[in-house]
Amino acid sequence: MVEKAYARDVKHLLAIGVTLSRFEKAYELLKAFDNISLACGVHPLDFEEEPYDAERLLRLAQDKKVIAIGEIGLDYYYSLDNKTEQQGIFANQIDIANQLNKPVIIHTRSAGDDTISMLREHQAEKCGGVIHCFTETLDFAKKP
Repeated sequence: MVEKAYARDVKHLLAIGVTLSRFEKAYELLKAFDNISLACGVHPLDFEEEPYDAERLLRLAQDKKVIAIGEIGLDYYYSLDNKTEQQGIFANQIDIANQLNKPVIIHTRSAGDDTISMLREHQAEKCGGVIHCFTETLDFAKKP
């Protein structure tokens, strides 16, 4: 994949993590590439794959190759059963992003109001970021 990107004149790649174990595997494969940066985080649909470990995320995210915290957020599309746990993990990851001054990469699906509320509550404007997955309306996107 990397060779194909280079052949098409791609100058820089960002590999995004969805679990910490997968991030660690990607890191080992990609650490030698100067023009591949990494994002480290726990995706809202993947946190049940392994126990969430905030200290581990903080340690991994301090690496200079990690330029963002993500993909993180809320996803209520399939179920609301783990809503509270998703919110706690999301809040913690925003706080880590602020602590490290690294932008967030947000995934939000069927959870727009809660996502915006939590971003405001945890002052995500300090670290900045991008909404990568967004399923709301244009009017919603224009909200301040």
